[in-house]
Amino acid sequence: MKGILKLGLLLLVGTPLVMISCIDDEDMMTPTPDPDMGPDTTMVDPDTMVVDPDTMMVEVNIENLLINQVDELIIPSSEKYQLEMGDFLSSVEAFVNNPDAATLASVRGAYLEANLAYQAIAVHYYYANQNVNLVSTSNLYPVSVNLLDTLIENETYNFNVTAQQRANGFPAIDYLLYGAENIVATFVDEPKRGAFFLALVTSMKDRADSLVDRWTGNLRGNFINNGGVEPGSAVSVQLNESVLYYEEHIRGNKVGIPIGRLGPNDTPFDPDQTKIEGL
Repeated sequence: MKGILKLGLLLLVGTPLVMISCIDDEDMMTPTPDPDMGPDTTMVDPDTMVVDPDTMMVEVNIENLLINQVDELIIPSSEKYQLEMGDFLSSVEAFVNNPDAATLASVRGAYLEANLAYQAIAVHYYYANQNVNLVSTSNLYPVSVNLLDTLIENETYNFNVTAQQRANGFPAIDYLLYGAENIVATFVDEPKRGAFFLALVTSMKDRADSLVDRWTGNLRGNFINNGGVEPGSAVSVQLNESVLYYEEHIRGNKVGIPIGRLGPNDTPFDPDQTKIEGL
């Protein structure tokens, strides 16, 4: 049903959605007071509620929820990432053209800001963000140093292919900016390294531009109009993909790999502090 969320009790308890509708009519029709919001406020405005006579479930229009999400969270996060990637690209160009202590400090600062901005948009890993492969091309780690060095030396890199995912994005940049004892001398002596660095960040900036174009284009309206909780609806996709992002990219990659444990039933392996995400 377009723009409508059917509420029994919507519980987020590890599984994406649990719908419970076994409540009596009086409980369903009486708004629940919220003591934290004051004595005269309620959790749901009764004027916005409609009861489905067939299922006896409460229907609440969620169009405003989706509008708020896309206009106040997703699009601003995308635009912030685009802005920071633009600044980062400019600093990379300056560093590659003239590697010295000053340009290195500048590019490291811009790298940090771009990486932080990425974290805010990466959690919305659905629709456009998945379609441009944001995570797998920007922050899949740990980096394969051997693969990275091979790509740089042979000048055979394609930032869109699966085979290069372990030598791509921010993990590769982190190694380029911090992986040698003398970063400036390394870039001066190895111009191929600078060419790779510039090509990589240019690719990431192009992807950031594409995200903004998509979210501010037709996708915004499609996202808002795709209400309800049916499979494929905006709410359903967000909940399921957010759980998946947490399980794979936060619990597994960001935490599990450095501490040597991917899950409670998985075989432990040696912890490696060098696999901690660099920020």
